[in-house]
Amino acid sequence: MNLNQCINEKQEICVWAQPRARQEGIEGVVCDAAGKNWLKIKVTSPPEDGKANLAIIKILAKELGIPKSSLELVAGATSRQKRIRINS
Repeated sequence: MNLNQCINEKQEICVWAQPRARQEGIEGVVCDAAGKNWLKIKVTSPPEDGKANLAIIKILAKELGIPKSSLELVAGATSRQKRIRINS
């Protein structure tokens, strides 16, 4: 899977979250009506108290091979559409 399709010029990954899924993992790249690519990530955690956000960061860190502390949620804390910055 090519994650570069979902990383913008600011080194942010555009994520489409699906909380309370049966299985966790990266589903693939989806395109919205405006033509923007989103990385769809399924998590079993509920969308409450930031649990789903933490699960998404954990999955992304593992996939990218970087520490969780290198990822920062910059937009979409309470939305399915999120932007997560990769900090060097």
